[in-house]
Amino acid sequence: MTEIRAEAIWATALSHPLRVRILRHMLHVRTAQPVELARCWRPSIDTMHRQFRRLRDLGVIERTRDPQSSGRATYRLRSAAATEEALWRLSAPLPVNFGERFSMRLSTIVETHLTALERLRARREQLGLSQPQLARRTGLGEKTVGLIERGQFDPRLSQVLVLADELDFPPDQLFAFKPTDHADACP
Repeated sequence: MTEIRAEAIWATALSHPLRVRILRHMLHVRTAQPVELARCWRPSIDTMHRQFRRLRDLGVIERTRDPQSSGRATYRLRSAAATEEALWRLSAPLPVNFGERFSMRLSTIVETHLTALERLRARREQLGLSQPQLARRTGLGEKTVGLIERGQFDPRLSQVLVLADELDFPPDQLFAFKPTDHADACP
């Protein structure tokens, strides 16, 4: 199987909570059918098919020929290892070993996260925008923008990217940071 490494692909794949849930489920059971998951989880079948189609178009999952599926679409992960890594790295940690993984992430990411939020706030102020103006331009709530800037709300990657795009701030510069002493402590 092919390793999927492109961060943009994973950022898109994990930008919707239903897709995150589908990928976690597929890590556990290896194959999944949109119709069966729609019955269990209660979204519409069309919504579930759309999310599976999006994951397939991104190259994260592939359709499989399963003789036991009675003609229903069945999908499998292209790379379980790449999926697990992406879920962990892009703020969608797996429940298994959560405490251990969370402590590793804290040692290397908290300072980066705060720096990114500080950079967003500084850029907003540099452009002369108020929080309500930024909220209207991005479609986020005023309260949400304020909570994000104060570090009281952990935004999804998609929300941070929307803010960065509206503020004309390249994501690679947004998340750039100097390694700290904490980074050496991680294996």
